[in-house]
Amino acid sequence: MASFNNLWSLKTDYQLTANINYLNDYQQKSSYAYTENYLPNDETIKIEELLNSRLRKERMGADIQLNANKEKYYFNNLLKFEGIWDRERGDAISTDSVYQRLKKPNYGISNTFNLVKTNEKHTWTFYSFNGYNTSTQTLRVQPVLYQQLFDPVPSPEAMVQEAERNDFASYNRVTWGLGKGTIKQNYTFGFDADLQQLKSALQADTKSGSGNLPDSLRNDIKQNKFVWKFSPNYTYSKGYKLNISLSLPLSYTILDTDNNVSDKKENKGYLFFNPSLFASYKLSAYWDSYLNAGYSNSTGSLNNMYTGYIMSSYRNLLRNDGKLFRQQSQNYSLVLNYRNPITTLFGMANISYYRNKINLLYDYYYSGILKLQSTIDMPNTTSGINASVHGSKEIESINTTVFIGGGYNNSQSSQINQGELIDYSSQSFSVSPRFLTKFSSSVSFEYSIRYTQSQSRIKDSGRSFDPIRIT
Repeated sequence: MASFNNLWSLKTDYQLTANINYLNDYQQKSSYAYTENYLPNDETIKIEELLNSRLRKERMGADIQLNANKEKYYFNNLLKFEGIWDRERGDAISTDSVYQRLKKPNYGISNTFNLVKTNEKHTWTFYSFNGYNTSTQTLRVQPVLYQQLFDPVPSPEAMVQEAERNDFASYNRVTWGLGKGTIKQNYTFGFDADLQQLKSALQADTKSGSGNLPDSLRNDIKQNKFVWKFSPNYTYSKGYKLNISLSLPLSYTILDTDNNVSDKKENKGYLFFNPSLFASYKLSAYWDSYLNAGYSNSTGSLNNMYTGYIMSSYRNLLRNDGKLFRQQSQNYSLVLNYRNPITTLFGMANISYYRNKINLLYDYYYSGILKLQSTIDMPNTTSGINASVHGSKEIESINTTVFIGGGYNNSQSSQINQGELIDYSSQSFSVSPRFLTKFSSSVSFEYSIRYTQSQSRIKDSGRSFDPIRIT
C-alpha cells in the first residue's frame, strides 16, 4: 500500500489538502460451511462445503479538499476519485465441486459541497452531493448448474454472467434556521435525483460459443427517481435536562422506469409524509433517557425491479416480478443510560419495536443445493421486538474492567417456500461477558466469550425447529 498526503495553507482560514492512495493486496482464504434449509413437508436440505478463495485487491483513490472556518461561515468542498480492479477465484468442494472466477472493475467520481452562513437571527446551510459510478462484472462458473434455464446446447462448459451498472446521484439541500434560544426552527428544501441503469446477461458457454439468450436470462432496465422535499424541524430545549425534536418532512417522488426487455414503461408519482419525534431527558446526575418514534414510507430501487435472472453466487439465482417495492414502517425505541465515573459503573438498557408493511413477498424454490429467489405481489407484515442490556465495571485494584452484555430478539415474518406460504416466528437471545486487564501502558490481556441461541417456529402447524446454539 502506498499513500501521499499534503496540506497547503492558501490564505487566512483556508486550507487545501490532497491525498492519493494505492492498494495492491493478495488474500487467500479457506473455510468450512454447513447449512440446513428446512422445507415444507418436513424436508431438510443439508449443504456441506469446503470453500477456497483467492482475492487480488487492486484499488486507487484520490481526493482534493478545500475548507474554510471563519467567524460567520463554514465552507468545505471534497472531490473524490476511485478506481477498483478486484479479481477473485474460488472453489466450492462438496458433492459437486464448483469453480468460480469473478472480475468486477468499478470507477467513481463524486463531489460534496457544504456551506454554513450565520448571523444574529438565523442560519443558512447549503449542501450538495453529486456522484457518478460505473461498474462491470464478469462471473464464470463451472460446471453448468442450471441446465433447465438454458436451451439445449452441445457440451456446455460453464455459465458466464456479464453485468453492467451505471448510477448518477444528486442530493441537494437548503436549510433556513431560525432561533438560538429555547425554541429553534429549521426549514429544509431539497431535491434528489437518482438515475440508474442495469444490463445483464447469463449464458451457457460452449466450445462453439454462447447459446441463445432468452428474455428470462437478461436485463436492460433504466430507472430515474426524482424527489422534492420540504422538511420542517422544531426543537425545544430547557437547559441541559430536556430536549425535544419534532420533524415533519413531506416529499413528492416521481419514478420513471423503462424495461427494454419486457418493453414496459411506467411513470408514477407518490406523496409521502414521514414524521418523527425524538426526546431526551436527564433523570439525575447519573441517569439519562432517550425516546424515539417514527413513521416512514419508502420505495425500492432498481435492485427490486429487474425481471431476468441474476446469479449472485453459484447457488443463488435472483429475479423480481417487475412490481415496485413499497414499505411503510413504524419504529419506537426507549434507551436508559447510567454513568457513574466515581464508582466506574456504567450501564445501558434498550428496547425497541418495529412494524413494516410491505407489498412484495419473497418466493424461494430449492432444487438440491441450488436456490432460486423471486418476488411475488403479495402484501405482508413483519414485526419484532429487540431488547439489550450492557454494563461495565472497572476494578482498579487489579487494573481490570469487566463487561457484560445480553440481548433478546423476537420477530414475525412470512415467506413463500417451495410454493407454500409460511408464517414464521423467531426468537433469539445472547450473552457476552468480556474481561480486559492492563499490565502496563503497552501490554494488556483480553478474554471474551459469546453464547447465542435462536429458534424458529411455523405458526400454523406449531412446528418448532431445533434450537441453534453458537458459542
